[in-house]
Amino acid sequence: MRNHGKLKVIVVAGDKGRSHPVFGTNKTLLDVEGVPVVARVVSALGEAKSVAEIFVVGPKQKLEEVLSPEYVQSRVGKPVHIFEQGNTLYENVWNTFLILIFLFLAVTIYFLQEMLLFIYLIFMRKKQ
Repeated sequence: MRNHGKLKVIVVAGDKGRSHPVFGTNKTLLDVEGVPVVARVVSALGEAKSVAEIFVVGPKQKLEEVLSPEYVQSRVGKPVHIFEQGNTLYENVWNTFLILIFLFLAVTIYFLQEMLLFIYLIFMRKKQ
């Protein structure tokens, strides 16, 4: 499946800063009919054809328990990346954005290297 034109989505599930707990817990970890809210959101994004990858920012250890590899594979079917939260919503979004930029640059550099190698091999073949 091609990811061209598809979205990379950031789900902010933090519980620091101005976030207010509900019933003494992170809102996104509350169960609704036995399924945590964040799992429902990630599952819905997994069904969206316009979404390529999902990045979840929050209390990493708790999120990894809820969004286990088995859960992601069976219910989401798309890459889900979990990152530890910062102190504010802004910090969470910004840090995840920077990671996305780094990943984009790393992939771009890899493909440029492959393309240069391909051009070099063609050039060397013509020399012979």
